[in-house]
Amino acid sequence: MITQIFPKVFQKYLDLPVLGPLMEAHAVWLFERQYTRLSSRQHFHIVAHVCKFLKSRGIDCVEDISESDLQACYQSFRRKFTRSGSVRVLTRFLIEQALVQPSPAPEPSHKEVLLNKFTDHLKDERGYAYSSIRIHRRVISEFLDLLKYEKTHNRLASLSIKDIDNFIKHMAKRMCRVSLMSVTSTLRIFLRFLVVEGVIPPGLENQVGAPRIYRQEKLPKVLSWSTVQAFLQSIDRNTAAGKRDYAIYSLIATYGLRVCDVANLKLEDIKWRAKCIRICQTKTGTPLELPLIDEVGSALYNYLKGVTPENFYRGWVQWNQPATVEFCHSNLQHTLV
Repeated sequence: MITQIFPKVFQKYLDLPVLGPLMEAHAVWLFERQYTRLSSRQHFHIVAHVCKFLKSRGIDCVEDISESDLQACYQSFRRKFTRSGSVRVLTRFLIEQALVQPSPAPEPSHKEVLLNKFTDHLKDERGYAYSSIRIHRRVISEFLDLLKYEKTHNRLASLSIKDIDNFIKHMAKRMCRVSLMSVTSTLRIFLRFLVVEGVIPPGLENQVGAPRIYRQEKLPKVLSWSTVQAFLQSIDRNTAAGKRDYAIYSLIATYGLRVCDVANLKLEDIKWRAKCIRICQTKTGTPLELPLIDEVGSALYNYLKGVTPENFYRGWVQWNQPATVEFCHSNLQHTLV
């Protein structure tokens, strides 16, 4: 298999120190996991550097490799190579082949234990989506670091409004008032969680104030329906691009969909005879089944009936650039946009 990846210089990789005898098996392993030839070539380029790194640590055979050695290699390569993740791919291969024993999982820190409890609270009690949980967790992790919670585990018991003010001032150095509103909201949620856990007495969560936001300081969250209709009518539907844009913005305006939800929409999600449309929300993962409004159905039909795959792909790329939505070419004929 490695001869297909490197028809001329395959012997160079078979002669590598430490890992050379495993390169053929590793090439088969990559092929079974559908790595492309280009990705495999780039991966083996990093593996060659891994062999040099292991040799520099006095490792002469595979039996002497530990997962900590590979982890040290990854940390060393992170700033040197853009494809340092290949070290982790190699680690997974060696572990699956029982050539390297995985290191025992370290005991979670006190901060990690608290954050995990807070994560479970957000997911199970409040029903937050993973993306929202990740944001809240990052803010609280920085809050605990500022309190030096890991060194003084009972620090939260003596928490005061002054500690919260110091954290908000700390965050204000790199955030505007609008962003700080999200931080203060996260703090209130965390303080309520601490009250439920019996860590702090109730009352402190009500003292966390949000920064003042002045009228018309932010962009409006919604547009008037007359403005939306005027915008839709301004789209030139005599061209393929115009029909595409009208279909996209009709979906967004009618159903309030996110751009990513529209981008993930497939033809099989549109039930023409049942007059309904199925949406799997990207943020929450919750499926929705909505009625297919006649105007939206007509906009989709007018776009689809006259667009060839070539123009479809070209038009998508032009619309995709400002929207920064990933497009999968393999789903070209099955994806709406």
